[in-house]
Amino acid sequence: MNKSSLQSRTLVAATILGLFFCIFGPVIFLSQSLVYRDAGGYFHPLFRWSCSEWASGRIPLWNPHDNCGMPAAGDASYSVFYPGQLIFALPFDFTTCYQVYILAHLLLAAGAAYLLARRWRASTIAAGVCAVSYGFGGSVLFQHCNVIYLIGSAWLPMALWAADHMLRERSTRWALVFGIILAGMTLGGDPQAAYHAGLIATGYALLLWLHERPARREAAASPPGKEEKHHCLHFLVSHRVALLVTGALTGALLAAVQVVPSLEWSTWSKRAAREAPRSLYEASAFLVKTTSQQHEDASDPNHAVLDDDRSWQTIRAGLFGTPARSTHHDNIYRFSLSPWRLGELLWPNMRGHRFSHIELRNWSASLYLGLLPLLLAAGSWRIRNAPVHVRVISWLVVIGVAGSFGEYGLGWLLHGIRNASSAGEAEDFPLGYAVGGVYWFLVVGLPGYAAFRYPAKLFVLAALGISLLAARGWDRTFSGQAVGLRRALLCLGTISLAGLGLAMALGPWWDQVSPDFRYSVGPLDEIGTARDVATAFFHTLVLSLVFWLLLKRSKRGKRHYIQAIGLLLIGVDLAIANSWMTVSAANSVWQEQPLAARLMTTNDQQRMDTSRCRVYRSNQWWYRSTQAEAAPTAGRISERITKSTRWGRHTLFYKHNMSVDVSLVNSIFGNRRNDYSIFLDVASADSDTSSNQGSILESHRAVLDLLGARYFLLPEDSAHPDATFVAPIPQVDGAGGMLWYNPHHFPRAWVVHHLEVMPPLRTNNPSVVAQRTRHVLMSDGAPRDLRHTAVVEVNGALPQISHMDGGRSGILNEPCRITVDSPQHVEIEASLSEPGLVVLSDAYYPGWHAQVVTDRATAVDIPILRTNRIMRGVYLPAGHHRIIYRFRPRSVYIGAVVTAISTLCVLAALIWRIH
Repeated sequence: MNKSSLQSRTLVAATILGLFFCIFGPVIFLSQSLVYRDAGGYFHPLFRWSCSEWASGRIPLWNPHDNCGMPAAGDASYSVFYPGQLIFALPFDFTTCYQVYILAHLLLAAGAAYLLARRWRASTIAAGVCAVSYGFGGSVLFQHCNVIYLIGSAWLPMALWAADHMLRERSTRWALVFGIILAGMTLGGDPQAAYHAGLIATGYALLLWLHERPARREAAASPPGKEEKHHCLHFLVSHRVALLVTGALTGALLAAVQVVPSLEWSTWSKRAAREAPRSLYEASAFLVKTTSQQHEDASDPNHAVLDDDRSWQTIRAGLFGTPARSTHHDNIYRFSLSPWRLGELLWPNMRGHRFSHIELRNWSASLYLGLLPLLLAAGSWRIRNAPVHVRVISWLVVIGVAGSFGEYGLGWLLHGIRNASSAGEAEDFPLGYAVGGVYWFLVVGLPGYAAFRYPAKLFVLAALGISLLAARGWDRTFSGQAVGLRRALLCLGTISLAGLGLAMALGPWWDQVSPDFRYSVGPLDEIGTARDVATAFFHTLVLSLVFWLLLKRSKRGKRHYIQAIGLLLIGVDLAIANSWMTVSAANSVWQEQPLAARLMTTNDQQRMDTSRCRVYRSNQWWYRSTQAEAAPTAGRISERITKSTRWGRHTLFYKHNMSVDVSLVNSIFGNRRNDYSIFLDVASADSDTSSNQGSILESHRAVLDLLGARYFLLPEDSAHPDATFVAPIPQVDGAGGMLWYNPHHFPRAWVVHHLEVMPPLRTNNPSVVAQRTRHVLMSDGAPRDLRHTAVVEVNGALPQISHMDGGRSGILNEPCRITVDSPQHVEIEASLSEPGLVVLSDAYYPGWHAQVVTDRATAVDIPILRTNRIMRGVYLPAGHHRIIYRFRPRSVYIGAVVTAISTLCVLAALIWRIH
């Protein structure tokens, strides 16, 4: 390594670390934690609970704290089996390890982008430009708020790095490495990123095949040599299609411990629930199912024709219509990138900061990647007449940008034209907003892609492509091949000067053109927003002038020093533009015992109730309404969000209930069960207004009683006529609450003797599930008395319980109590005076096994019956019994065995290939 190369690498490392410490200085040096969005309220308590499970000697397979329980191993966001979670084994407190976990992946993103740029023949400093632009650009930097997607962003450049080796060298060893990286992305919680990496590698292979076609034609014209005839096996092994398949299979097998439980969970979650097909594959399955039902049920030809017409109407509505509200199909296109936000690439924060501007559903607070990297990338963008990897990167930018628009598709454009030209209602237009967009094509055309959501995540692909093109443009510029860059800077500077003048001229009237919008962490800061817009134009104006002078200076020699100054200026540019996005709060926030949990514990101690507490917490964001009355605090973003975080923790918002062993019966965050979600929805739709009069309960009171909601956690000035007031939650930075005790809540386990037996449903169609749920909850138009009866869904007839219908109606004095209560192990002692069903209001889910220990102390396996749609039940004869529930999910065990065997095989193959 020569002296110049060492100096360049030192400069790149110093720039990356300097920018890193500048942006995350408070977190590193002042014992503070990242708190905004999911970083503080979702993943911090989630990972803390997961670590506590590991520390207790249990694999975190079942989470009992959300919606009566859900499989943690089946939800990729828990990252249970991700090797990077070993960071939490470091000898530091959890909060410190959590910050290391986040910051390490941000550094990995920058370092991986550097390696990929070097792989594609960028100079050291040019690769440094790629690293700082990608790692500290808005799209990746802001993913510290969504940790699992930061993991996907960090490993994405490494996946392309391995794919390039695999496809160019035709190497099975690199195919295995590629699969290992795909597995890491999946285990880290972002399988969509692994999906994207596989698609990019496939497109790369296709472009390589097209590029090599002339050479293949020449080779085909010449007679084959003797040696070539004996290398068919080598050809098959090294063929790019075989390599892609090898990489994909390796990734799937290594991640099987996560993939298999996730596939099982996906059939239960809301993402699998649909009334109309969302993709061509679902449409095909829908037609096959409909056809089979017609052959079974339809007896006359006219009826079959009508069914065919209705089926095609359903398919057209699903593929081309507007998705139904509050469904996964609707959520697929949430957090779409507004096309007008692309201006942020040139003028950072031109719409105002994320916490003061007026647009909702922003996936990333800023898109800014640096001014010079963007202009360099624009000059290097080529989809023709360029090396294959440059064309791949260029297509990556196009698809990443267009795909991130999501719901802003051709349908959205046609809606706008129609609304502008007529007075018709938007609902009259048969085409959905997203139809015709790139993301819509991905959802409709790719298998399984409909399970993902949030199109704005695709902009990370564009960010990587722009950063890589910037590295290429850097080298071309300083080698004299690029032209027009200084002219572009001059034009941009002129536009920025005009924009600055206009913003300053409109300053006195800004409060009139800006609506009085109240955002979740406080009211709109009109003054701050106006200042941000003017600052954005001024920022770009100054940078344009500085870079123009710098490039002019480079023609006079000493280009190495000019490049060093340029790299440092890019780092300064990103530090000024993006450092505000990393909001942190003192670690003491996590050390405070939540006020709501403290009040509940005190009240339970007085009532001598030590069982796990279940709470109904209003899903209203009542902190917003209180903050709306306060005066805006310009420029104090960190303080405002810290207050919001403290309020969320003290009122058990987001996932903060998990850190204090409190269960929420109506948690809306994360991937919810379809049947449970419909259970609450039906309870809300069928709510008797008289029973909820004077309260803000979103669900029927009887259902909340059934779920065992011991407390109601409601906003201030709220009440419920049948609940007992416990105490007010003192105001936390301007927002408090009210805690109510529910004296009518069911115990978690009880005995019933009236049973109604029904066959299980064979569909997850929301309307069908809702109909069955309504039948379970309601009987003859009134709420069913589920304290004394139960609805059981079983396959076939059960003679031993069928005679119980219409049985004894009196309330029996039959003790039933939980003696052991841990996430994966529950024991119940029950005494039955006659045969009956012991109901446990925990969620029914595959993987739970039950045993009953009789007076003779012999344990016997007993089937778990699906009870009351979402609960568990076991039928027992008269006598005293001890019921033991254990969570032993077969899907996890199968996946673990596959992962273990695959890991050994991959390691052996890598060692063999190395030697």
